[in-house]
Amino acid sequence: MMTRRAFVGGSLLLVAGIPGAPALAADEIKIGVQLPLSGERAPVGLTIRKAIEMAVEDVNRKGGIKGASLALVWEDSRDSAEGATEAVRTLISQPQVAAIVGELFSPFALASRPAVEQAGIPYVIGGTRMAPTATNATLRARPSEAARRRNSSVRWASGSDAVNSPAERMPPRT
Repeated sequence: MMTRRAFVGGSLLLVAGIPGAPALAADEIKIGVQLPLSGERAPVGLTIRKAIEMAVEDVNRKGGIKGASLALVWEDSRDSAEGATEAVRTLISQPQVAAIVGELFSPFALASRPAVEQAGIPYVIGGTRMAPTATNATLRARPSEAARRRNSSVRWASGSDAVNSPAERMPPRT
């Protein structure tokens, strides 16, 4: 079973390693993070925030991604679908953000998804029960085995599949 830290670290490496992302040529790769940092689910969001910060520190201590350090841009989803949508739109509006590590809760991820897919920015989510209609923008990390069985035709972005994810077919973000 994958640990939460391995999931977070793997998600960041997956996002940072997406071919064609313009930030990869920079000295710094900015990853947007959309989490509930206030409201009822804030304790979960704050725990994930700490894990993401530790993963980024670890990656940067080891030289970053192809020499570029990782930097995080945080947005609070305010524990609501409206807040999640606003948070993801704020991250999308920042051209230096190469990708977004997204929401943990299905209703909020579903609310955010249209904006992400319209923008074509990679969006890595995990732990939700989101309907797994794989697209070029939304990657679901670590789906349950039941979800994999029910949707065997979907290419999931986890483990070794992450290398062959739909994001490889995405055009560079301009």
